[in-house]
Amino acid sequence: FRTYAGVYPDTCLLLADTYDTLKSGVPNAILVGRELRKKGHELKGIRLDSGDLAYLSKEARRMLDEAGFPGMGRYYLLDMEEEKMVIILLFGDYRWGMLIDRAKIQLGLLLNVIMPKMIKALEDAVSE
Repeated sequence: FRTYAGVYPDTCLLLADTYDTLKSGVPNAILVGRELRKKGHELKGIRLDSGDLAYLSKEARRMLDEAGFPGMGRYYLLDMEEEKMVIILLFGDYRWGMLIDRAKIQLGLLLNVIMPKMIKALEDAVSE
């Protein structure tokens, strides 16, 4: 995780379910997230690709909240077959989903430009 974060500090999204998600992946992602924060960067998120995703995502969200990363978990990226990805935005009780063609968009652009604007638009729509 550290090596990846060192190379991509502004777009760091870590695959947290490579080994033991809740005992190793998420805690190590939190550790690297804190190290990034000390250097003036923010961890963009963690990625869960396998296992009981409903349970793991709730537990990972709880662990991230307790560790001081409440901004994470505002959206989920779900890989699908081939070059497709689903994005689910969360805001209170509202859910907003979209299908993305990964071949046509860069992950850094998605995480740093598009997602913050989409989150802001959803917040504005819900608060009206």
